[in-house]
This record gives sequence, structure tokens and C-alpha cells, in this order.
Amino acid sequence: MPLYAIIDDTDPGLVWTGHWELLTEPVFPLAREYNGTTHRTNDSTATVSYQFYGSEIAVFGTIDTPDTREYPNASFSVTPNAVPLIHFNQTGYVPTMQDTNVPTTHVKLFTSDRLTTGNYTMTITADGASPDGAAFYLDYLTIQLPDSFPESVKRVIVDNADPQWGWQGPWEPQSIPGNYLNTIHQTHDPGIYYGLWYSEWAI
Repeated sequence: MPLYAIIDDTDPGLVWTGHWELLTEPVFPLAREYNGTTHRTNDSTATVSYQFYGSEIAVFGTIDTPDTREYPNASFSVTPNAVPLIHFNQTGYVPTMQDTNVPTTHVKLFTSDRLTTGNYTMTITADGASPDGAAFYLDYLTIQLPDSFPESVKRVIVDNADPQWGWQGPWEPQSIPGNYLNTIHQTHDPGIYYGLWYSEWAI
């Protein structure tokens, strides 16, 4: 199973232009953003870029009450010669929100799909944002790491579907938008446990 580094929106490697607001309070208190922060913009000229080494990058953010605020828009690209300019949900992979009257967090807004392992720059332009329209929220990035990933990577994310997890008892996988990759494992039985096999890292 591949490993994915998680890059929070407060990471110093992110380069911001235009007007972005750092939020330290959750957009939706029942489903907080990763690490308790997110960046929001209504500036159509705002951009954020990130240089990375890996073979895939994905962008996660919050969609805020699309029933009344509409869906956000933005453009994404990965250079050099990796992903040409693509608009938000142009490929139709963003899941349907279960409840459009509340914000949904941890939504995958963009993925590069598989790239040749190398050095790239990912850029987001919030060209669909406006003061009277939907805001664009950036919560975190995930980057697929090569087998010999650099020791400087501080955090990796392990999804509940990863085979490193060992589930004991009647756990049921559920598909619920608002969770990482829209999935969780759920049980109603007391005394049930799970374990994670890992080595060399803190948890």
C-alpha cells in the first residue's frame, strides 16, 4: 500500500498570493478541518502553489453549504508537463454532498492521478471565487511518496482501508462524505478493537 505525506495548510512550503484568510475555528464544528485550520479566499486572483517530490498529489478542502452558497470553483495545474489546467470537478469525481445545507469537510477537490516520480509544482488559482459567491477553502494536501521517501517527511496519512489495519470483530466499512476519502469503519459492539502495524515512526 503506498504511503501518502499529509501537508497541512499551515505548512511553510506553501506559497500564497492574493488575499487568503487563515481560519482557526472550524467551518462546521461537527466535522473539524485537519489540524484545526483552513485557508479561505473570495479573491479570484488568489493563488497557492507547492513544490513536491512524489508520484501523485491531491487537494482537500471544505465545501460550505452549497445549497445557499453554491459550489466553489478554482483551477488546478501540475508542472512541468504533468497536469494541464483543469477546473474544479471538471472530471466529475467530487462526490455528491449528502447534506447541502451544511458544510462538508475533507472533500477531495483535485487529484493529479499517477505521475512519474519526480519534482513538480502544483498551483491552485481561485479564479471562480468572488466576494458575493462561494469561497474556496484549502485544508491540506496529500502526496504519494516513493518507496524510499525522504526522512524529512514528518507525517503520513493511513486510510481506514489500508491493509496495515487489523480489524477484530464486526466492523463495517461506510461511505460517508466529510471523512478522508469519504470512508470510515464503524461498529456498534462494545469491546471491539483494531490495530495498526507500523515500524520506525511515531504515531
